[in-house]
Order: sequence, then structure tokens, then C-alpha cells
Amino acid sequence: MNRIIILTALATAFIGFGCTKTQQPSPAATAQPTPINDAESINSVEGSFTVTGYWAKDKPPEAVTLTQAYARRVKNKDDQTRPAILILLTEKPVALKVLAEADDDKGFDSSSLQSKLDNRGVRGIQLLFAGEKKAASGGEDQDSESESESESDFDSVVYFNGSIQTNVLEFKPAVFTADEVQGNITARGDWEGQFNINFKVSLRPQGWTGGVFFVQPPTNLSPGTANGQIVVDGKATRFNYVYARQQKYDLFDEKNNVVKLFFTEKPVPEDALGENIEHYLSMKRAGNVYVMLYQLTAKDPSGFPHIWHVGGLADSQTHFTMETRDLDESLMSTDIDLSKFDDSLIDGRLYTPKPYKSFDSTYELDVSFNAQINKPDETDAPVKASQGQPLPSDGGEPGKAYLAFLKGVEAAGNLKELAQVLETSLSAKPSEEAKKSLASVPVDEEDKTFNLFKTVLLINDPRIEGGLVSGDKATLSFTGMDGGQKANGRVNMHLENGQWKVGASSTHMGDMK
Repeated sequence: MNRIIILTALATAFIGFGCTKTQQPSPAATAQPTPINDAESINSVEGSFTVTGYWAKDKPPEAVTLTQAYARRVKNKDDQTRPAILILLTEKPVALKVLAEADDDKGFDSSSLQSKLDNRGVRGIQLLFAGEKKAASGGEDQDSESESESESDFDSVVYFNGSIQTNVLEFKPAVFTADEVQGNITARGDWEGQFNINFKVSLRPQGWTGGVFFVQPPTNLSPGTANGQIVVDGKATRFNYVYARQQKYDLFDEKNNVVKLFFTEKPVPEDALGENIEHYLSMKRAGNVYVMLYQLTAKDPSGFPHIWHVGGLADSQTHFTMETRDLDESLMSTDIDLSKFDDSLIDGRLYTPKPYKSFDSTYELDVSFNAQINKPDETDAPVKASQGQPLPSDGGEPGKAYLAFLKGVEAAGNLKELAQVLETSLSAKPSEEAKKSLASVPVDEEDKTFNLFKTVLLINDPRIEGGLVSGDKATLSFTGMDGGQKANGRVNMHLENGQWKVGASSTHMGDMK
């Protein structure tokens, strides 16, 4: 058996009971400002614009009636001392997660927002003002120089059959303050007479204000069912079933629990729900031609589905080859709108906003689903504050047992000694998994396997930072150093036959903020 395969298999098995180490992302990359509760129904817009000629792509003139107005402050790339003001006027409601492409903490990226809007067929107008120190208010006594600045110091985009960049729009402000923008949009030149729009928007310290934010309605499907299809080069395959399987528990944040969704045309047995060749062959034997896998978390549902042409596999296939891997396609341009994602259920719609073209094929996907989440063994879940009692700052008896385990791992001089530490210190399920993994290690691979296990297990200068206990289970928090970086960890401890033993653990590298 190839050494790399052996080590990979051991590391995979070990993750179930050992230390999953992940790099902690920058807080700025994940923060999401929360809109104020009354951020809806405080903005208004009326009027329309008409697109003709080249921009209409040889279609008859078409009027776009605007119904929704959204506004927020965003970063000003040219002047960091004052925020810019972004206003969107659209013909239909837009989801808050789409508008979040322009959130302050991400920095305003016009192309990203435009792509999201274009994918959804949103038509309307985007206005970006350099800042808020404009005309304080409208009226006859308004300073003419300030009014001129208000009319010219902005960028505009018209969304129609793809975005139209234009500088022909004119804005006449009635009110332009730090808290409110109100006025009229017209156009000049060849566009004159095609735009006549009045709007009023309010601004808040953070987050969007709006008319109505789009919210995905419930599918009203029965749990475990899907309703939709994948179209490959014009040929449609229905997806009628969906299976949701949570992979493991995130010991830091339950919203990061990974769930995999399997979509099939025909029902499949439980042992077919995986990503190895035998799983796909089992799906084929159940009568499926295409299956789809989508992975998500409650904190980050965005991803891209894998489409597997299981009908193209030979029945004699026993492992992946270059040819079989060609049957796997990742659809990069997909979106997901969820009406519900809680501890037990995921309900929503997964789709390609427009046809996705790969090197060899064109894909169109649109499927609604209601998936009941099948969860892993509850013994691997962390103790929550609502369930348990606080442990002393040193972790009490569970803390002493975990530190003793780390000392035992550090003192082990070879794989046999390490195996003894694992057998006596790990809880029942991971101990059995470790025993099976180590039993298959060839003699000439023992040293490499030993070093791999110690690297994954050990934390330098470990310090228990308290935790929670509930009955015969506890979850400890600890810190230490790993590879020159600060490590923050969580570990489950299980009381078995009067002894605290080590269960699943997870470590984040870097400061937790």
C-alpha cells in the first residue's frame, strides 16, 4: 500500500478523535454588519426609464418601472475620511445577501455587486456619491456651486441586459444630508426624455435601508424531497430526492457544522451517500444518471455543486481514474436562496442564474428542496452553555486528564508506546478507530506514522482555560503554541468507568477575535 495513502488514511481516521487544526480567518473577512430592524419600508422611488437602440439589443423600446430603493454608506476608495453613499433603485426586491457584496467591511467592489445583480436579472440604476458633504438641503436659496457639485460628483450604472455604464444621468437634489438623500434623476443627450425618476432614501450608521428585501418563500415540499432538474446540453434529468448529512460537529461554532446535500432522481440506500467510487456505483445501480453534491454551513451557505454523471461509470469500475474524474463537473456560477436553515432542516432553492458553460458542456440547474438533516453521533457534540455547568479555570478533573494525555503523547518514543497512550486515554469510539488504523501500518512505515500522529496531537505549552460539564461529558477550552503560532482549542472529554477520556478536538491557529 502506498505510503501517502497510508498516512492520508490515518490522518483522516484520526481527525474523528484527534485535533483538527484550521487557520483562523481574519475577523474583517467574516464580519457582517446586521441591518437595523426597521431598515425596510423607509425608502421610496417612483418613475421609470426606457432603453432603446443599441442598449436594447435590437429589441423594441422597453420601460423599466422602479419599485424599490436601497441605500447605505460604503467605503470611499478615494477619500478614507468620509464614506461614500451607494443607492440602488430597482424594479423588484433584492435579497440582503446580494446587497452585502457592497458591505463596508468587505470594501465596495462594484463589479462583484453588478455581477450578482446581473445574474438575477435585476434591472435598475446604481448611484455612487463620493461623500455626504454636499448640498445640505434643496430650495431656491441653495448655493449654486454646492448644487452643481451634487449633480456631477457621482458615478452611475444602468442595469439592463447586462450593466450599462453611463455618465449621462443628471441628479437634482431636493435633500442631501448625512441621513437622507432625496431628488430627481433625468438624462441628457441621446438619453434625454428616457429617464424621469424621483426617490427618497434614508441612511443609517451601518447596514442597508430599503423598501422590501427579497426573502425566499418556503418550498412547502415534504422533508427529503426535491423538485427541479439539471439540464446538460439540453437534456433534462429530474432531481426528486435530497439527503442532508451533517459531517461532524464544529466545537467552536454550531453554525459552522458542515452539511452535505445529495440530490438524486431515484431513491438510494444510506450506504450510497458518500464520495467514493462504490458510492457512485451504488447510486447508478439505483437507477440514477446524474447525482449532485452540495456542501454548506449555516454561516456560509454559498458554494458550488458537484455534478456526477454516475450513469457514465462502468459497472466494473473499482477506483477513480482520469477518465472517471472527467465525469465530475463543478458548477461555479450557482446561487442558493434559503427560507430555512436550522438545527434539523434546510429548505430553499439552488440554481444557476444563467446557463453555465464548461469546456465540454452547458449546464442549467434549478431545484427546490426540503432536506431533513441527519446528524452524527451526539457524543461528538460540544457541551453548550445552555446544557452544562462551568468548570473551574483549570478544567477540574477533565482538564487534568487532558493535560496528562498530552504529556503521555509527548513522552512516547515510538508507535507502540503511542498506541498504548491512545488505548488508555481515548474514549471508546476514537480508541477503536485508532486501533484499526494502527493495526494496518507496515513495519517500515511506523516511524513516519508515529511522527505524523505526534505532530497532529501535540500542543506546546498547553493551558486549560475552563470549560463546561454536563453529566459524563465535558468540553474544555485550551490555548498553546503550535508551529510558532498561538493555538486556541476545544476538546470533548468523556467519563468512562470513572476515568475522564479524550474525544473529538479542534484547534484554530491564530488569535480568536
